[in-house]
Amino acid sequence: MTRFEVVFEVFTSGNDQASEFDAMGLGLQVGSLLLLAIPVACIAWTVTHEEVFRELRQFCQRECVQARSLVRRKFFYLFTCEYCFSHYVAVTCSPLSAQS
Repeated sequence: MTRFEVVFEVFTSGNDQASEFDAMGLGLQVGSLLLLAIPVACIAWTVTHEEVFRELRQFCQRECVQARSLVRRKFFYLFTCEYCFSHYVAVTCSPLSAQS
């Protein structure tokens, strides 16, 4: 029986287990998201602000302003904006944190 079938059966059965299962599932989901947010924020901040990546960041800032192609400018902007970069870090980290 798949997880979806179990969830569907619990919610359609009409017993008190549904609210208990929902609260536990929601708590685990929120906890997983918070645990994933910590390394994503650390990686994004380090790449876009710290001295370790200063040369890379300066190159990306230069290319972001001086590149002729719009696609090239937007690509290099991604490495200078922590908000933009954090989305790509999250997409990369999500499969690594997936549970079997």
